[in-house]
Amino acid sequence: MERGCTDFFFLIAFLATMLGMFGLALFAVAKGRTAMFYAPYDAANQMCGFDAGVEAYSELYFTNLDYVAGSGDFKVMLSSGVCVSSCPNAEQIKDNTWWTENCKKNDKKECPTGDTVGNYAS
Repeated sequence: MERGCTDFFFLIAFLATMLGMFGLALFAVAKGRTAMFYAPYDAANQMCGFDAGVEAYSELYFTNLDYVAGSGDFKVMLSSGVCVSSCPNAEQIKDNTWWTENCKKNDKKECPTGDTVGNYAS
């Protein structure tokens, strides 16, 4: 008994579907804003770098990293996020002027100051 393709029309439909999905993916990458898939959200659920008021602040800074240290609640850390224009280094983290110019406060969290921030430099 010879073997052969029994579902030729299904094969054509399947290949057309795969081609359509590939074309749609190319279109989405070329015309879409794929960075929105991995953009961070601050404590007030604003998408850093995209939402109104925080377009120039594309990075997220957590002002409370107690969870990472193992002595706190994960929700506390997530509710401490503020959008910043860039991540501070060890010198900028204690500079009040840097925080004034590079941090955008939200409805739930104020920007830290050089006096109140921990030692969480990038």
